[in-house]
Amino acid sequence: MQDFKVREITANSSPADDYAKLVNSILSNQSNFSGDNEPTNPVGGMFWVDTKNKKLWQRNSANTGWIDKGLTDSAMASMDDLKAYSASPNLLVNSLFDDWNGSPLPRHFWNYYHGNGRNTQLTKIAVNAGDSIVESMASLIATDYVHRVTENAYALKVSLDAGSSEWSLNQQVLVPRDCKISQGVYLYIETTGDADVRIHDDPWPIGHSPVPKSDFNKPIKWFQFKETNVAGGDLGFLISIRESTAPITVYIMAPWLTYGYCDHWVDSSIGSRTLKALERGAPFVCSNPNPYFSASNGDEYLHTHNPHSHTITREFVEPEHNQITKDLSYYLGGFDGDGNRNEMTALTHMSPRFMKVTVTKNPSASNINFTLTGGGAPYTFAQGTTTSFIGLFGVEEGHVILRDGSRVNAGTIRTNIKSQMYRGASVQGYGHSYHWDYFSINTDEGTEKIVFYLSAYMVCAGYARYWNEIAVPSLVNTCDKVGDTGYMVNRSTGMTEQWGTVQVAATTEDTFWLNFPKAFDYECTNIILTPFEATQDNFNDMHPVVVGAPEKGRCLVRFNWTTAGTKQAAGFSYIARGR
Repeated sequence: MQDFKVREITANSSPADDYAKLVNSILSNQSNFSGDNEPTNPVGGMFWVDTKNKKLWQRNSANTGWIDKGLTDSAMASMDDLKAYSASPNLLVNSLFDDWNGSPLPRHFWNYYHGNGRNTQLTKIAVNAGDSIVESMASLIATDYVHRVTENAYALKVSLDAGSSEWSLNQQVLVPRDCKISQGVYLYIETTGDADVRIHDDPWPIGHSPVPKSDFNKPIKWFQFKETNVAGGDLGFLISIRESTAPITVYIMAPWLTYGYCDHWVDSSIGSRTLKALERGAPFVCSNPNPYFSASNGDEYLHTHNPHSHTITREFVEPEHNQITKDLSYYLGGFDGDGNRNEMTALTHMSPRFMKVTVTKNPSASNINFTLTGGGAPYTFAQGTTTSFIGLFGVEEGHVILRDGSRVNAGTIRTNIKSQMYRGASVQGYGHSYHWDYFSINTDEGTEKIVFYLSAYMVCAGYARYWNEIAVPSLVNTCDKVGDTGYMVNRSTGMTEQWGTVQVAATTEDTFWLNFPKAFDYECTNIILTPFEATQDNFNDMHPVVVGAPEKGRCLVRFNWTTAGTKQAAGFSYIARGR
């Protein structure tokens, strides 16, 4: 029912026809003119549910076209709304080509096609090395980009002989389904002949974007804004070169992909070691170390505030566990007709699990009532607004009433449960900052037991709208640890965290140097010192403090005595963070 027939009723039409037209008009209006094709007699302001593309459209006031109001089966915003919304940080790792680790390709890049013997040479050129082609590409990013990037930012130069076989370069990123992404790259294709150079939507063959010959021999920016569908999956950067009639050289700079709308690399908060030099923030990075509860990443920081002493148990289950977890896994990639996980999706490669929570009511309580809370390590926020999500939630037994009053009954699922809060100016954002996320769990009186599942548990800085717009940092770290001392470099954010212990028998307040396991590239931003007691003596009443500003490779420390207790110390543990 898509057409409004009331206007066709006239004084001379038959009652039977009039009745049919009235029923058709009422049903059309009731369904918002649902159908695969647009209504044949639209008027300004009317809505149309496009069942083919699962979109809601509204006719413009001039009655000349349709306005996209977003997806009907998702909480995502419309395209126009999203374009006014900030994007997440860059999801691609090693976009500056600064990490090669002695391999033929930059780390986290690989070839699907090697060119069948075509002579290929890969080199990297520093952005500020004075190369005219690289500088022309950098000028597309920002007029002063060459001067703002201090070090460790490169363009990748790919040189191939003439030939017909294909050579490709791929960089992977996994995204959920039903989200909108922006991606781009800066190129310079230098050749005197013809060539088939394409940028692919990965996994292919969803789309290919040939670079026209008119864009050869000059710096260009390739960009697209699109919506993921089907199973989401691997939508990373992939460029291919084939059918080149002459030798060809392709310069590649700063491939990037973000959630939301973002048409410029600098606006994507690249999340690299040049972040500080670019003075860009990263508001929509998931702070949780393991939002999908993957077994390879250890257990998530997820706790309960349980003042009524209900019995609460937790266990981790696989996505195949039951129908609820399977239905929720749809948003991470889902299963094929044979029940296998769809390939090249977050469901396959991120190894997500669901936390199964079983709660039995305390007999002395009238109902089940507690709060889910969590910690935000390793990213912490000193103050301001934070947004927390339970992205995927389903109830197996009983029911759950959430803080907003909405109810999730047994056998049903819910996505995008959200909570915002403001952290005051006095909050210290150091260490494993503890977040009261206010995901309250309540039931009706008399409910003795509930069982529910959750995953995609996320906390980020700033006001975010949807869980699948939050960037989950890639677990791509270089790490070195000896005993209780070590460091970890996160290659997706450029952050370095170092830790260790210092054992002393101090009785004075003299200063001494604490040397880090390695020097920071740019600066040490904060240090946490935690005193510990010697096993044989718990009268250590001097506490370690940092003296002055830390240096890149060390900081000055002393023990502070508050004139009470015993003037002695056994040592401390420390965590130092920076870039």
